[in-house]
Amino acid sequence: MKKMLYGIFIFTLLLMSCEVENDYYQRPDWLKGSTYEFLQQEERFSLYLSAVDRLGLKEDFDGKVLMTCFIPNDNAFNEYLKRKNYNSVADIPEKELKALINYTTGLRSFNRDELELYHFKDEKHLRGKYFRLTSLHTTDAYQERIPYGSAQRDVWLFNSPKMINFFSKRYFEAMEISDPKASVDLLFGEGTWNGETILGNGARIIKYEIPTDNGYVFEVDKLTDPLRSADRILKENEQFSLFSKLYDYFGKYNYESDFDKYKEAFGADSLFTKSNVLYNTYTEGNTDLYKLDFNTGAMFVPTNEVLKAFLESKFGPGAAENFQEIPVLALKYILKQHVQSSTMAWMEDIENGKITTSWGDELDFNKENIVFKELGSNGVVYGINKVLEPSLFNSVMKGVIQTDKTQLFSWFVEKSLNINLLNNRDLDLALFVADDDSFNEDLIRITKEGYPFGDEKIEVNFTGDWKEYNISDLSKMVDLHIALLEKDFDFSGKGFVKNVTNFSLIKYADNKLYINEDELGEEDQLYAEVLSTDKSPTNGNVYKISKTLNSPKYSISKLGETYTEFREFKRLLRKANLMTESSKFTSKFGFDNYIMLAPENEVILKGIDDGAIPEIPLDSDSGEVLKEKQDALAKWCLQYFISMQKNDQPNYLVPGDNTSKVFNSMQLDNENSTPTKLVYTKLKCTASSDNLTVLNKETNSSVSSIVTTPVYIGTDGIVYSVDGLF
Repeated sequence: MKKMLYGIFIFTLLLMSCEVENDYYQRPDWLKGSTYEFLQQEERFSLYLSAVDRLGLKEDFDGKVLMTCFIPNDNAFNEYLKRKNYNSVADIPEKELKALINYTTGLRSFNRDELELYHFKDEKHLRGKYFRLTSLHTTDAYQERIPYGSAQRDVWLFNSPKMINFFSKRYFEAMEISDPKASVDLLFGEGTWNGETILGNGARIIKYEIPTDNGYVFEVDKLTDPLRSADRILKENEQFSLFSKLYDYFGKYNYESDFDKYKEAFGADSLFTKSNVLYNTYTEGNTDLYKLDFNTGAMFVPTNEVLKAFLESKFGPGAAENFQEIPVLALKYILKQHVQSSTMAWMEDIENGKITTSWGDELDFNKENIVFKELGSNGVVYGINKVLEPSLFNSVMKGVIQTDKTQLFSWFVEKSLNINLLNNRDLDLALFVADDDSFNEDLIRITKEGYPFGDEKIEVNFTGDWKEYNISDLSKMVDLHIALLEKDFDFSGKGFVKNVTNFSLIKYADNKLYINEDELGEEDQLYAEVLSTDKSPTNGNVYKISKTLNSPKYSISKLGETYTEFREFKRLLRKANLMTESSKFTSKFGFDNYIMLAPENEVILKGIDDGAIPEIPLDSDSGEVLKEKQDALAKWCLQYFISMQKNDQPNYLVPGDNTSKVFNSMQLDNENSTPTKLVYTKLKCTASSDNLTVLNKETNSSVSSIVTTPVYIGTDGIVYSVDGLF
């Protein structure tokens, strides 16, 4: 009896288990069937359903494809029919209808939170900023005529699937847009924004994330043709044809072998894509078809009339028609001023100065300047009635980028990434510019192959072969031509200029620029004559020079080889084992930059006679005694050296700085040092307008520079001739 009761109990449990398991696999009540079944059940989508049936897409909507659908109700569909003068869905050409339906359907299934808070789990700084979804619509290939050598040819262009844009309240919060209504209504029309998510065609979502077996449906109140790309918006607006022509000048066409499988469908022998070094107005930019995206762009396009007038004011009559004769970098900067390659430019951000060019210019236009506006599938286009002049055209770069004679220097600045520095309106700069002929004489050239911008190489021929100029060396060369303009220099006098970059100075005298006086007589272009001065409106002066400038050749350890008045000091450095016989510093100096305070021969010899210098007699007996005396002499010598890096200094202290600073010298203070903390002798340096005075705080004695400028400028430091010993 017990066994029978036990069996009944087990059987009951098994029945209950099966019921639970069956319940687990039951279809949830909240599902509406497939997307197709949902459309059948909801009468307000009858026109959309008839379009799906006409196109033979039932299988896709019935579960074959996971999708996110933005489906217009019958009211919205009827508005489209009325707007296009169609009586019914049957009147819409099949190609147009297919584009309409495919553009309402996004790849993969996203619910509302996934759409509006994409990246909410991992990269939280991106939360809410993604607003682009890949649709099922792909435009047909089309032909475009392009330059081909000295002639032209027609190529077939083919693009990736088009993107659906959507903007939610969460998106505007993430983008810190405080008044979405003003920006949205400006772009899409008054009354568009009511707080609900809108699509890129201005349609509002009126019902969110209706679940189906194969995705989510979002009901929308508007139906339009697929959005045009920014490229097509430009091409199809005659009032912007000049800008479009200039922009295409920077276009590049790329053969795509991956598209060969599609070429027969279009009757094409090959298919190309199009790119642009400024911002690619052609491609949709969807790098992963099944993920959301946020990459887009913006264009602020001057009308033909204002752009033509601007070009002719800057480059002379006929410049608009013969734009290929405009220096290519000048043209690039003009176009780049009107393009944002990675942002959706809302008017609020434009007006608040949040959107700037790569060289720091804010966009100087407002709502009253807008004559056209349209959101494209890959960027927004604003047509404006003014040209946004790059501030570069009023900086020290003004005369450089607008003339053919200094194009090489323009390219050096571009390639060395110094353009922002030379456009900095918080600095007063002295820019020294040699013309192209001078650089060619120095065996420096630029090569370009067919593409107006992007394929350039700066090449040098220092060793008999043309090689690409190392970017680091190129930057150093450009840096040498940029100085701080503390006053308008009188180059007929004598002095120096301080470069904006670390540890570099240029001397001047008799209208010449040079590094060291002993090099003035050489014929290897180590000095240049100042020919003329041109004051820029915003940030300094441009000085045209006869030759290119070159950096110092040697270390300050080479000083005594050409400046014989310092040979006794160098002799002491050798005897102290601080310098080799071949005039190289030993390991005590490392790779820092130094100020060397060098006493001349007479001062050193007098110091030896007076016993002020721990000299090493030639007859020092044992090695141990010699080492002890070497160390004493080395300690004495090192008080005349200041390391800039060890003192956290960005540049040398020089006369004219009109300041005082206390530095650690290289001399170790043995008495106050510990095993865990080294202490060095302190030197107080005072740079007046025409002198450098240095006080040794240990001995309370001071020395002063004999001349205003450093005697010698080396690769690793500067040398002052001083009038005594500490």
